[in-house]
Amino acid sequence: MPPFTRPATALLSAALLTGALVGCGSSGVAVPGTETLDAADRQACTDLLESLGTELGTLSARAEPDLEAGTAVFGDPSSLNQEDDVTVVCGAVAPDGLEATSACDAVQGVGWYTPTEQLDDPGGGAVSTTVEFSPRVSVVFPATERGDAGFSVLTALAAPVKEHLERVTTCK
Repeated sequence: MPPFTRPATALLSAALLTGALVGCGSSGVAVPGTETLDAADRQACTDLLESLGTELGTLSARAEPDLEAGTAVFGDPSSLNQEDDVTVVCGAVAPDGLEATSACDAVQGVGWYTPTEQLDDPGGGAVSTTVEFSPRVSVVFPATERGDAGFSVLTALAAPVKEHLERVTTCK
């Protein structure tokens, strides 16, 4: 099997649409740390986070992006529960288990790696991380934002990721 591949987007799409992609807050999945970035990568992350605006998929920004931390937080505008928020991390460290032969799923031309054990746990949390771009972007999903909402987030991130970050490999 070529590096970072999985049959089309079938597994990730199915996981998102059936509610298997989940992640942060009370879900038990931690927001990933960030790498030390050089000036160009730091600027790329700033540009990416600032380009996200006030909406990401079906979610609304909770505040301005934290450019120092490399994060932006989005949530359901009808919910005050911050444990239900989705966190986008630019400059994320490589997740445990990500290897050159790890499978990935492409959503709108951006390959995402989500650990299989997280995809298989419908009640737990999940972190999806870009595998094709540098610096890496991770998205932490709470259980409440699985299904269509989670898929809409990855879909909405595709254009800004492709516009602001450097493609370093491909997800087939």
